[in-house]
Amino acid sequence: MTAILTLDIGGSKTAISLWQATCACPRLLHTAAVPTDYTDADGLIPHLRQFCQTVAIDNDYKNDYKIEACALAIAGPTNRADGLLRLTNNPLVLDITELYPIFPACRFTVLNDLEALAYALPHLSASSLQQLNPNAAPNPHAAQFTRLAAAVGTGFGAAALLNGGRVLPTEAGHCRFAPADAAQARLLADLHLNTITNETLLSGDGLERIYTALNLQSAPLTAAEINSRAQLGCPAALAATDMFSSCLGTALGNLAVTFLAGGGIFLAGGVCQKLGPLLNAALLMQSMVIPGPFAAYLAALPVWQITDPNAVSLGAAALADRTLLG
Repeated sequence: MTAILTLDIGGSKTAISLWQATCACPRLLHTAAVPTDYTDADGLIPHLRQFCQTVAIDNDYKNDYKIEACALAIAGPTNRADGLLRLTNNPLVLDITELYPIFPACRFTVLNDLEALAYALPHLSASSLQQLNPNAAPNPHAAQFTRLAAAVGTGFGAAALLNGGRVLPTEAGHCRFAPADAAQARLLADLHLNTITNETLLSGDGLERIYTALNLQSAPLTAAEINSRAQLGCPAALAATDMFSSCLGTALGNLAVTFLAGGGIFLAGGVCQKLGPLLNAALLMQSMVIPGPFAAYLAALPVWQITDPNAVSLGAAALADRTLLG
């Protein structure tokens, strides 16, 4: 049976997944995660070999499945002329040709990780989506409009899924952040940075920067520590997660107007998933709605939080199924 291998190579971890090709929605067979702490293809290859051995031993896929397509979703640009793949927030350099001998019968494709997330949107189940906007207007024709995929993890990224299935990638994480209110403006002033982009605030490091700026007399904390303290009700940590939610709403509002994302906003990424209910939906929506002619439009947009941890890999597999095997 035909199978697809996907590599979701993020700034912090790499997810290696095996999918059954179905010509509709690929079915996940096996997945494993390893830290993205290697610096070249030789560091990834042992993990791939181990994954293939584990799959063959545990599930006997060796005789039943033939990997015919491989899709790499990279947290970085994919249009380099030298053929080397580099992450934006990690020193990884990957030469894709080093992977060819391991999978000699494969067709390969490479895409940005947010592109892959956008390709996953039509295939996500209702159970993997949590609505953050209680005032979202029902729209049975939402799939006919542009849908915006955004993710907050090691960095911030976004891509638009256009009507017809084409995905438009962006580098929205590196746009300048524009404060929406006086509190956000004070935050930017307290950061004392020459340039503040969306990713400066909307990332794991960004949450740490926000906490430090709001608590100048306190020792810095990691994002995990801020999350843990916020869950226990720590006022300083909750103030940081609230400000993070507010800043995220500002960035999403700007992107939603830019792309006219009438099909809704779909939010993913490790930081948002770990925050869970600490992501303040009310503050996010308050900041997302830009006063003016599009205020009502933004206030009615669905904003979904994606809870499926394999969404990026699903999108990569769906693209490979359609373009490499279809």
